[in-house]
Amino acid sequence: MKPAASFRLEDFPRALAWSPDSAVLAIALANGRVARLHAPSGERLADLASHTAGVLALDASPDGRTLATGGEDGRLVFWDAASDEVRTEVRLGRGWVEHVAWSPAGGVLAAAVGQQLGFFQADGTALPAPAAFGSTVAGLAWRGDGVALAAAGYGVVTLCRPGETAPVEALAWKSAYISLAWSGDGRHLVAGTQESNLIYWPLPFRDEQPLHMSGYAAKVKQLGFDARSRFLATSGGGSVTVWDMAGRGPAGTRPLQLEGHGGRITALAWQRRGQMLATGAQDGSLWLWNPAAGEVGVPARREGSEITALAFAPDDRSLAVASADGTVFVAA
Repeated sequence: MKPAASFRLEDFPRALAWSPDSAVLAIALANGRVARLHAPSGERLADLASHTAGVLALDASPDGRTLATGGEDGRLVFWDAASDEVRTEVRLGRGWVEHVAWSPAGGVLAAAVGQQLGFFQADGTALPAPAAFGSTVAGLAWRGDGVALAAAGYGVVTLCRPGETAPVEALAWKSAYISLAWSGDGRHLVAGTQESNLIYWPLPFRDEQPLHMSGYAAKVKQLGFDARSRFLATSGGGSVTVWDMAGRGPAGTRPLQLEGHGGRITALAWQRRGQMLATGAQDGSLWLWNPAAGEVGVPARREGSEITALAFAPDDRSLAVASADGTVFVAA
């Protein structure tokens, strides 16, 4: 892939979100603003002054009409993507809004602040949701059909549905979860932990305890399933560990170890429909892999500032790469 456009922003980029037509890229910044860029031309379209403190979370609705941002100021803001105007905002509490995620089917946004989980329509209308969790919500993951959401807290991952106050199921296992991923086919739920391992629940879950996947050098902060729910990419250190989830899942199997980065991996992203995996690291290196084909990785960038976020465009033709020094480039 070759850089097609490059932007230098004024602050630390934390999250990326593409428009459905793969033309406009939104970037959440640590200064409380969201930059909107036209990727094909390199033009900076708008700066959304969304929060009085840093923007922590950003997601675009599947129909492209609404951007949602969560910030350090405890606010959840809904933006009209066509006019760049605030549609509505919700004050969720005094804590940081660290997680926002639109359902794959669209129409419902999940947001978390502290121990609170909320569900909202695109106009900001709140839907019934479970009462406060017993610990900080550390991760959100929608099932592929958008009917259910998983929320990770200390010692439990709770499955719930928008509009319902009673959880569907609580998957309890004492551990400090820091990341969460749910496969698109709904069969696999995985959480990364502070103890540098993975906890895996095959769904529907019937066993007495989940599977532990250990051996990581550091906390497992990055998780992601490919479009076919076949491979799970994870990072906990300087290598990429890819588990094959086919058949009965990863139990008793040996994962692929993808080596090439010179520093701790800080971001990963799969293509939306394709098989390519992109990974970025603390040393600024960027690699592309195709685990399904068993191909050796291709280094797309070898040095630079720490990569903070990666996102393939919906058409899979472009990859957005954000770095800690404020540089964002789009490779095609």
